[in-house]
Amino acid sequence: MVAQGLPPASPPRGEQEIFPAWIRERKDFQVFFPRFSDIVITDDEILRQGVPKDPGDRNIVELQCLARWIMKIPSMATSLDLSQATEIAKLARYQALKPREYVFHKGDKGDACYLVFSGEVHVLIDDQKVATVGKNSAFGDIALQIENATRGADVQAGTGANVPVNTSVSTAPANNASTATSTPTQLPSAPAIGVEVLKIMAEDYHKTLARCQTRRRKHLINWLHTEVLLFRDCVESKLHYFELVSLDVPLKQGEILYRQGDSIGAFYVVRSGKVRLEVDIQYEHKHRWPVGKHEWKEQVHAAKSRVPFALEERAGFFGFEMFVEGQQTRAYTVIADSPTVELVGLNRVDCFSPYFSFTPRAIERILEKHDKCRELATKQIHQKLKDFRRFTSAQKKAFNTTVEKEAPVSVKAKFNHSKETPQFQFPSLQPAKWEAPNDVVRALQLACQ
Repeated sequence: MVAQGLPPASPPRGEQEIFPAWIRERKDFQVFFPRFSDIVITDDEILRQGVPKDPGDRNIVELQCLARWIMKIPSMATSLDLSQATEIAKLARYQALKPREYVFHKGDKGDACYLVFSGEVHVLIDDQKVATVGKNSAFGDIALQIENATRGADVQAGTGANVPVNTSVSTAPANNASTATSTPTQLPSAPAIGVEVLKIMAEDYHKTLARCQTRRRKHLINWLHTEVLLFRDCVESKLHYFELVSLDVPLKQGEILYRQGDSIGAFYVVRSGKVRLEVDIQYEHKHRWPVGKHEWKEQVHAAKSRVPFALEERAGFFGFEMFVEGQQTRAYTVIADSPTVELVGLNRVDCFSPYFSFTPRAIERILEKHDKCRELATKQIHQKLKDFRRFTSAQKKAFNTTVEKEAPVSVKAKFNHSKETPQFQFPSLQPAKWEAPNDVVRALQLACQ
């Protein structure tokens, strides 16, 4: 009997070994077995349990955790997205090598890439160590880029790795597992492990990418036809051509796709996220001074800034300057405005290819969008300049009200409410408005040089 009001007792060690980590962390499992509700399974524990399994035995939680781990490896993250990494995790095979055991030799056929899960490997050339590859890194990935590439060096497992190994089992009877304490029994010592790796075959890698690309094509064609207003009038053959020549452009928040004034490159459709359109604006400060009785010199100080005027979200399009007659450069700056942005781009040459052309109705929509953006940008520029002139005018008025029409420099008592005389105080100097002919001001300027 369990006393009411007391926290659930931690489950015996034997039960933790019976139930795998992925099921212990499920909420529906913890409802029926509340003694596991206070156990938090970390990603490292899930990886440690899932990586050594055969690819077909890994459950969905282990695959997702393994995919996130693969995306942390720089060489994998540059060529895969999370869905592709999940497919790769279904095919990666575990290998544990003994200390100083060779992974491959120089001249061997490069048919696989290796991800270091724990430990390290040494790269050897002529039996001399030239590099060390540690945990959460990849080696041999040239096999994924060049077909039938040969290994350029020997790779040898390190001297040892901190790999946790279960050295005890519970001897408590199964029917009394919840109450009896487990008696550890020492197992034979496990062989030393120099490095643990996940092996990704090049053939499996390319087949996986091909399957993902095929799914992407089907989804892209359907998405363009149903959600993007610009392509609703296109026939299926043109959509297929667009999909074949289109480019996927991923962006992170704050990244600039192109700037105002750049050469026109591609036409873009927003697949996910949102981008911000900004236009350049120039503020001018004018300063003049006399150089004679009736002569002045003037200098203009210009400061440039960008002003946002529109957002393009999912299924929106931009980069349509190529369709505007006489437009040779980008009219706006485009910046990613969400944590992740996915764009689909179509090069300028492909936009006017004989195999693909926008319908007349689509061209009208593009020009309407251009006119709308130009109107919004112009309105925003005028408003910002109006605010700037108002601010400058207010500054001048504020300065004019504080100065007095006296000598160029006036002496004012520092403490107005004090009975002290100015002779015993430091003078407080302030400028005053003073009018004089230009030739006098010019003479004073020359005298001060």
